[in-house]
Amino acid sequence: AAEAVAAGGAMQRALDGYTGSDRSPHELSVRIGIASGEVVLDTAGCPFLGAALNLAARVMDLADGGRVMMSGEVADASGAPKTSLHAHGEFKLKNIAEPVPVVELLWRDSMAPQEIRAS
Repeated sequence: AAEAVAAGGAMQRALDGYTGSDRSPHELSVRIGIASGEVVLDTAGCPFLGAALNLAARVMDLADGGRVMMSGEVADASGAPKTSLHAHGEFKLKNIAEPVPVVELLWRDSMAPQEIRAS
């Protein structure tokens, strides 16, 4: 969990530095969703199936570009400083049986949490 959260923040910082420079004439923003759980490999050995991937995709759906969202379980296990996390509360997500606590990684200094408009 710690490595996944650190990687999410590192990706956003790298993209922010690249699109904010003279190296790129284009704005590029991605949204990242992180969840934990078992992933099932397809016949070619690629991890495309499983509840964890579905949960990560649903958590990501709540994010705007440039944001990192994660399940509460990942946030708790990550050991990330509480000052860099913002708990958005529980959300009922498509194809997920129980409501899921969603937490945002505030990867930039003085970054305000995203306002989640709908689930």
